[in-house]
Parts: sequence; C-alpha cells; structure tokens
Amino acid sequence: MITSMKKNFKDALRFERAAPSDENEIRHQLAMAFGFDRERGEEYVSHTGLEAFRTVRNAAGRLLACAALLPTTHWFGGAAIPAANIAHVAIAPEARGSGRARPLVGALCDDAREDGAMMVSLFASARPVYRKCGFELAGSEIVYEAQTSALPQRTCVEFFEVEPD
Repeated sequence: MITSMKKNFKDALRFERAAPSDENEIRHQLAMAFGFDRERGEEYVSHTGLEAFRTVRNAAGRLLACAALLPTTHWFGGAAIPAANIAHVAIAPEARGSGRARPLVGALCDDAREDGAMMVSLFASARPVYRKCGFELAGSEIVYEAQTSALPQRTCVEFFEVEPD
C-alpha cells in the first residue's frame, strides 16, 4: 500500500511497506537513530521481519524515515483487542525537526487500522513529538535517581560466564 503524505508537506513524500531492496537502507537508518552496529541491525530486522517496516521517501527516492508496525493484542475493558505497536521510528538526521514524524505516525496508524487494530501504542522516547501525534502517557512510570557518590563501590553480586546450550 502506498499512502501519499502530500497534504502535510510542500514536497511529495511516499509512505510504503518495505521491500527486500530497502533492507540495507533500513539498517542504516536504525544505526543512525539508535547506534545499532551492523550485527544488531541485521538481527533486529531479521527478528522483526522486513514486512513489518514502513518507509518514507522523498520525490528523489531517498529514504528519510522508517518504522516497524507490529501486530499485537492489548487487554482493554476486560477483553483482548487487536492492536499494533509502533516501534523504532528512525528519521534521518537531516530530516529531523522538519515535521516528518506526525504524518509518518498518522500513516502508521492508518495502516494499523486497515490491518484490524483497534488501538495503537508506542514507547515514546520523545514525548513531545508523539503528543503532537495524539499519543498520551498511559500506565505509570517510575524513575529512580541517586548520586553516584551514594552508590556502593563494591557489591556482593558475583558474575560468571555460562556457556550456551
């Protein structure tokens, strides 16, 4: 499926499901956004499945952003409902701050709805961005803080190597 995002931009952008030819560019975007090394990028794309990724390209075909859309279920109102998780939104460094996230997230939500999801969730590492997209904090968050000088210098925890089976 291709969704035009022209209404939100002066330039023409294309939102598409990832194709096998996109894999190297997706891994590069993940490396730029999250510091994935080559091995971690290959592992993440392999485990997630290339079919879960969506891409955003400009008129010249340059990959500006990608994200994964993962089908799941959420417990809501006493019942399990079909849902989707938006994962690893990666926007090219040169495209950040230019308003690309909102139409990307909107298109991901449209895809999730078309695939039967009744709810979409994400882990917002940049809350203001996702609030502009209509997401709000749900559940609870616990933050522990301590001065490093207050932490013990030694611990009684022992570490040892375990050979995989």
